[in-house]
Amino acid sequence: MIIAKCPIRISLAGGSTDLDPFLQKYGRGAVIGFSANLHTFIMLREDKIGHNKQDNKYVIDYMKREITDSINQINNDVARVSLDYFNIAPITCWFTSDFHSSGSGLAASSAYLNAFIKACSLWTNQKLSNYEICQLSYILEKKFNPLTGYQDPFGCGIGGFKRLDFSVKGEVTLSSLDNLFFKPYDMYIVHTGLSRRSTEVLKTINPDRSLLLLDIVDEMYDAIQNNNHVHFLQMVNDGWKIKKSLSKKIIENSRIIEMDTILEADREILAHRLLGAGDGGYFLFFTRKNVPIQNLENKLGIKILKIDVCNEGISGHVI
Repeated sequence: MIIAKCPIRISLAGGSTDLDPFLQKYGRGAVIGFSANLHTFIMLREDKIGHNKQDNKYVIDYMKREITDSINQINNDVARVSLDYFNIAPITCWFTSDFHSSGSGLAASSAYLNAFIKACSLWTNQKLSNYEICQLSYILEKKFNPLTGYQDPFGCGIGGFKRLDFSVKGEVTLSSLDNLFFKPYDMYIVHTGLSRRSTEVLKTINPDRSLLLLDIVDEMYDAIQNNNHVHFLQMVNDGWKIKKSLSKKIIENSRIIEMDTILEADREILAHRLLGAGDGGYFLFFTRKNVPIQNLENKLGIKILKIDVCNEGISGHVI
């Protein structure tokens, strides 16, 4: 049995500058974010007698269960492209996570794919670095999500707080940042109660408007390097304002507008933004250390989850 896991990513600035249309037009993109202490998990096992060995069938367990004769019949995109790439014989695959992963804006599909590739590489005795797994993950995700960007596989798969720069040639450059920058803050995410397919939002984004986000990334990076917390928080908020202007779909739902208004009005919240493409998923927000959030939780009517930076990227082991 093999178990692999991958953290999700929290994007602070630059989302949508990692997409192909933007890179083709402007030549570069960049994001700042971190992998967080929430994970997707993949388990691979093969029975001695049963579905795999006796009936020669693949079993894929996630929100539903698939039992199929061939890889091509698998509906789960992550399992299908991974098993096909590694040419793995009938096997049982199990998906789970420690957060609400469907349409989350946390790059859950990329995190699952990273973890699945790690598990398959261990199953087939192939040594792949986390960077190589992220490269392969991007290529494989393009097969079922042509609008995917670079920040999702690399933002999840390379652990820690970081800046990622992207070139039109597909090169990804990592600049590590110091986690201690977050020491004055508590960081939280809260679910909107809405799930969405990111492709429906991404195909409506105007790449020309996204160019403004590159300036936000550069200014945020300078603020972090100079330990300028006031400017950092301003860049989180300014980036969210620009993000809202990229497409009407990002914030068209009344629930998102309501939550955005509540978070904006709360004096204890230093900065906030909706994560991912928009139109659902999680809001991120910052407070000072040890500020009570019970009243905010009551206003929002939904559980708030505290998060932190995860320095470990993709990992896996054989049991």
